[in-house]
Order: sequence, then structure tokens, then C-alpha cells
Amino acid sequence: MADLNEHATTTHCQNVVDVFKGISSAEVNRPSSGNEEGDFSLCCYNGKVELPDVRQPDDTYLELFHGDSSMSKYFLKNFRRFNSMFSFTSMGGKIDHSINKGNAPYTFRLSGENYHCLGSLLPLQGSKPQFSQLYIYDTENEVSNRQGVFGKYIFLDIDNKAKNDELEMHIINYLKKMLDSNNHLVQVYRMVRYCFEENPQLDLKLRIIGTRQHDGRQYNLPSSSEVAALIVGDIGDAVDNRDIIVTKQSGSLKRISELHPSYTPLQYPLFHPFGEDNYPVNILHKNVSSSSTTAHKKVKLDAMIKLVNDKSLFGKVQAVIYMIEFQKRGLPHSHICIFMHPCSKIHNPQDVDKFISAEIPNKDSDPDLYKLVSDHMIHGPCGDANPKSVDSQGFPVYKRRDNGQYVVKSDIMMDNRTIVPYNMTLLKQFQAHINIKWCNQDGSIKYLFRYINKGPDQATISLVQNNNGDNPDPTLDEIKAFYDCRYVSVCKATWRIFSFDVHYRIPFVMRLAFHLPGEQQAIYGANEDIEDILNKTTNASSMFTGWFECNKNHDIAKTLTYAEFPTKYVWKKQLRKWEPRLRGFAIGRVHAVPPAFDEAYYLRILLNKVRGPECFEDIRTVDGVVCETFQDACYKRGLLDNDNEYIEAIEEAIYLDLILFRKALGNCLILNEEQLKNLALLEIENFLNSNNSSLRRY
Repeated sequence: MADLNEHATTTHCQNVVDVFKGISSAEVNRPSSGNEEGDFSLCCYNGKVELPDVRQPDDTYLELFHGDSSMSKYFLKNFRRFNSMFSFTSMGGKIDHSINKGNAPYTFRLSGENYHCLGSLLPLQGSKPQFSQLYIYDTENEVSNRQGVFGKYIFLDIDNKAKNDELEMHIINYLKKMLDSNNHLVQVYRMVRYCFEENPQLDLKLRIIGTRQHDGRQYNLPSSSEVAALIVGDIGDAVDNRDIIVTKQSGSLKRISELHPSYTPLQYPLFHPFGEDNYPVNILHKNVSSSSTTAHKKVKLDAMIKLVNDKSLFGKVQAVIYMIEFQKRGLPHSHICIFMHPCSKIHNPQDVDKFISAEIPNKDSDPDLYKLVSDHMIHGPCGDANPKSVDSQGFPVYKRRDNGQYVVKSDIMMDNRTIVPYNMTLLKQFQAHINIKWCNQDGSIKYLFRYINKGPDQATISLVQNNNGDNPDPTLDEIKAFYDCRYVSVCKATWRIFSFDVHYRIPFVMRLAFHLPGEQQAIYGANEDIEDILNKTTNASSMFTGWFECNKNHDIAKTLTYAEFPTKYVWKKQLRKWEPRLRGFAIGRVHAVPPAFDEAYYLRILLNKVRGPECFEDIRTVDGVVCETFQDACYKRGLLDNDNEYIEAIEEAIYLDLILFRKALGNCLILNEEQLKNLALLEIENFLNSNNSSLRRY
């Protein structure tokens, strides 16, 4: 309950950032939104959520937290006990009591999930009131009841018990009056007490409403009628699944939803003396409807992508793609693949050494880097140092000299053979485990894309019935005892809640659909009339036919093929039309079609050659003559004579393989054109042999 002016604040919502003493100024001022100004924005979604100002209690209450009087010291020493006296809910969970044995310090161990429970309005006959029941039952002795419910207090003066009792009673009386005057949750329970005083036989239920009618940005404290409702008799069906229904006298505990806005104020009334709401579900964004979502950026990851892409850490970049992998054993991993521009490609071992290091730095010349490498970039011992630039599989072998540098980990001397390849600039700036590798063959890239399509984490669990001896031979249904579940870790849940990117790519790749004449997709309902379906604008105009219409109206469009079109134009799905691109960049990829689809396959071939058609006939037109089929147009253009299309595809694949092979060899092996040709033929022969064929057949 400190003054807001004593703490760091955010740029947008001015909420408290540092509420605990002892946090260093470096932690407070560290940027958390990827910018360089040190602004914090996660709490308010970069200003999208406008939170109300925190209401300050009176000076007397603040004096209990910050004062130097005997009452303040006593209050702080017994704060948990005082909060429990006035708490509405009790904490639930599977607590392990067996660990506290002997003279060791007390340890609180909770297994599984922590939750809060709320009891009935009145205790059972003969039972003592507890928690929220103390606001209703036997209020004439409320102070002594609250004092007697909980255990021993911590003495301020061990030799003066009367003084401790006096302070205790004084503080309880003050807190009771303060909450009665300010806390609207307490006031609701007092209303229930008045109802029972007038009619003890009344069958009354209390409904603590989970959905507020007013926006929390404008109303700091909701009205009592919005928070709770007193219901006599049956509740009915008009109850939200997060509403808390408190019955009159059930003798059982009810678990309350963690998403209820009063979840925290019910458990910690001394931290919420006004009973103000916690962060509610579906809070509206400023000037944004509740259905809108905001993609919130990460911190270190986005900063690193900006450093690599915008500031050209490794050179000019053509494309960046990454995906987030959530493992069951720790924090999420980011797998990043950077596609370099041809002018910045790595061609020799010297280029690799310029960006990637796999050695322990000198401790005297660069102690900071030495500590970072020892903390983040060491794994278990691996094979002997290898002076070659690539291994037998074509993967690069990084320079690991025996220069006498070592790091001691777990009493074991670790030399350069145990260093994970890293980049010095990235390691110094982000101080994290960042493994840098040179992708010199397509197998390395496939490793990354495998994570994109692997699907969510799964877990198989078994449910075992606890056998206490009542049934020594229970019947076990092995099918029902096992469940194949989707595993959602805490990290993944948090990542999804804050709308962080799981898959990311630069530039944007747009998939371009196409179809034969009159075969575009049509979306319709089960009972729609066929005429209405055909007259729908969304069915009449497709992305492909929209390309034709754009070519009629724009001269620049006539110079582009279908695959090149997204570089200059943007498809507006709501308007069902292409419009000129004002910013950004995108790459077009036409849907792949196998040869078995006949005309669709030949149409796709033509789409990579024809520029600016205004109809399907223009695509089939060659030298002013309209061909009958797309296949005939391909033949007339010479695209299918002598299998040119297949030969071009094979030559392109061979050319790429030769480039990758040359890069893998580096400066260790030089081959002439004839040797490269024989090597390529050998690879083709091996591939054909694996498919029960051979070059001798051709």
C-alpha cells in the first residue's frame, strides 16, 4: 500500500512496476517491450487497455504499513494472521505435511493446483463460524471470534502479554470498522446479516456476479447491485458459469473461479481494502471492440530479429522464419532460419569464422564474454577437434583450437570441444543460450520446418484408483484408465494468452489459388436456394478472377505474372478485389498441382509465363491464336516439347545441389567441371538404384 510516486511507472497506464523493495534499479529500468526507451507495456497491452488509477486508502491505514509505531510493527509482524481473520475464502490444495520433521526451517510444499474455497453463509449447528461466516454469524462477539479462530500471534514484547493483547484488539477493531465503511464485499455480507436478523428462517442465497456491466476503465468500484444479488428460493438458470453462489447452510466448501473479478479481493481483503475488482475477463480495449485481438510482441526475440534483419548483423537478409517449440522440461525454444542475400552468402571457412565462434574466449582480455560462454554455451564433452571445414556428412566443423583456454563446470575442465557455436555480438547483447549454425545443405533447413508441422505436444496419462484395502481385487478397465491428451505447459499457455507469435516469417508468403473456368469454390448453407448461391458476390468473384479484373484497369499489373502479383498488389478479402500495395513486401506462391489433374496442371504452367491476361482466353492465346485447351497452349509455346518442363526442373535441382556441394567443400577440395558432372551422375545413379532403376535404362 505504498505511494505510487515512489515506484517506476509505465508510459501508458502509469501503473506500478516496482511494488517490492529490494529490486534493483537496473531491473526496473530494463526494457520489456523490445524498445530502447525502457517502457513497460505488457500490463496494459501498449496502451490498448486503460486501467483506472489505484485508489489510495486513508493515512491511518497507510501508517500501519509505513509507520514506526508499536502498533505498526505489531501489525506487520502478524500481517498474514490479520488478513486471514478478515478473509472471505480459504486456500485449498494438497499440502505435504510430512516434510516438516526435525529441527529444520519450516517448509510449505504444495502438490498440484492451488485454489480458493468459499463456505456457506452460516455454519452448521454446533460449529464455529469461519472466514466469510464471521461477517454474518454472532457479530456481537465478532472481534473475539476472529481472534480465536487463528493460531498464535507473534509477540512484539514477549514480557508484556497484556500489551500484545491490547494492540491485537485495537487493530482488529480498527480493521473491522475500516472494512465496514469502505469494502463493498463486506457491505454485501452485512446486508445478508440484516436479512437473517429480520427473518432467521429465510432461505437466502448470495450470488456474487462474475460479469460486470460497466467498463473497468471508467468505474474503479462497481456498485453493490452489480457485484451481488440476494435471491430467495430457487436460483434458476440465469447464472453465469463464473458466478459464485453462496447457499445458506450447506456445510460444504465451494471452489471459486480464478477468473472471477473478486477472486483476489475475497482472499486478500487487506491488500484490497475497497474490494476493487481484479483484472476481469474480456476487458475492452481503448477504442477497440471486445472481439478484436492484439498481437503483442516479445522482448528479446523481437529485438534479436530486428538486429539481424534491419541492422544486418550477418549481412543483407532476404527472408527470416522462426517457430516456437514448447518442451515439457523448461522454457520455450525459438528455432530461427535466416536466408541471406546472394551478396552476403558464406563461401569459405573464413566467412564462417567471422560470424560463428566455438572457442572459449580469453578470460583476461574479455572477462564478460568468458563468463557468458561458461554460463550459456557449454554442453557435455564431444569428439576430438577436427581441422576440416566439413565432416563426412557435409556439415560444417567449426574452428576449435587447442589454445589452453578452459572452463571448470562441476569440477570438470571443459575445453573448446564442449563449446556450442555462438555469435559474440548476440551473446553479449542478449545473454542467453543462442546456438548459431551455418545451414550449408537442405537437411539443415528441413530440421527447422519439421517443427512447424509436428503438431501440439501430447501426453498419455493413466488414472489409478486409490486402493485402501476395501476392494483388494478391483476390476481394471485398461482402455478407460488411459487418456491421450494434449499437453499445454505453463509457458505455452502464457504465450498464447498474450498473443505472442508462434510462427513468424519475413517476407510474407501468399498462397495464390487458381481454378479452371467456372470451377471456383462456392460457399453455401444447407437450405440455400441455388439461384441465391450463384448470385452471391463472394462466389462470383474469386482471387483468381480478381486478377483478371485488375489487369483490365492497371497498366503495371499487365507486366506481372500471377506469382509476381503480390509484390505490387494486395488482395482485399472483404472487397473481393486486388488493390495497389502501399507498403510492405510479399512473395506469391501458386498452388502446386500434380500432372494427373490434366488441364489444371497445364494452366499452372502457363500462369508462370503469361503476363497481364484479362480472361481465360488470353491465357490460351499464343501469337494471336486462341488454343482450344491449356495443354495445346503449352505445346504451342514449346513448354512441353521434348519434356522441356521436366528437364528445366531437373537442371534447376542439379544446379542447386552443385552450389550446396561446393559451399560444403569450401577450400578443402577443388573439382573441375568434368569431375562435378561425374559426381552428379553418381548421385543420380544412387537415387535411381534406390527406386529399382538405373541410368543404363536411359
